[in-house]
Amino acid sequence: MSILGDQLELSARVSRAKNNTLVVTCSGPGGADVAVGRQKGGAAVLLGLKNGGKGSYTVTGTGTELGVEVAATTRVTRDGQPLGSIVGEGTSARIESAGGSVLAHVNPFRGERADAAWPHPLTSPDGKQLGTLTLMRTMQAWSLQAFGYWAATWEMTGLGLKTPSAGAVLQLSAPVSDILADLLVAALVDVTTLPRGYVATT
Repeated sequence: MSILGDQLELSARVSRAKNNTLVVTCSGPGGADVAVGRQKGGAAVLLGLKNGGKGSYTVTGTGTELGVEVAATTRVTRDGQPLGSIVGEGTSARIESAGGSVLAHVNPFRGERADAAWPHPLTSPDGKQLGTLTLMRTMQAWSLQAFGYWAATWEMTGLGLKTPSAGAVLQLSAPVSDILADLLVAALVDVTTLPRGYVATT
């Protein structure tokens, strides 16, 4: 079973651990943590010289472990086996299985670059709407309700340090396949830490 399971919404918030590595915590609508992604610390990270961009993350939740190698093309493993990838295409991205089959498209946000939140429509290869993957560029994008859900569980260490983004939100219209579900969990880490965001040019 995937980390996402039958849930249709996950919110990812970004903070830093005591050693300066990034931590991405994914929570359900009620605020309960579902998965945690932790960055592997290199010298530049530990010294505070690197904030986001390429990086290696381990995501754990519901007995599953994802390896997420964040880059222009992000590679994902599940329990040590290749699962798929998130491939940047300039103004959009595609999500592929390990065999190269396209499972979903991350379409560009149609709005202003200055907006606090950038909702990216998710579609299937045949154009069906699957949901949205929203990059929260600034803290102003979050509602007070969201902060209320998290307040009781936030580790305060590192909250004041700069992070690549303010987080992301995954919202689906219906459950997806087991493989795509875990790739979308990996996409939350990818979007928040690279960070990955696309704005339509027209």
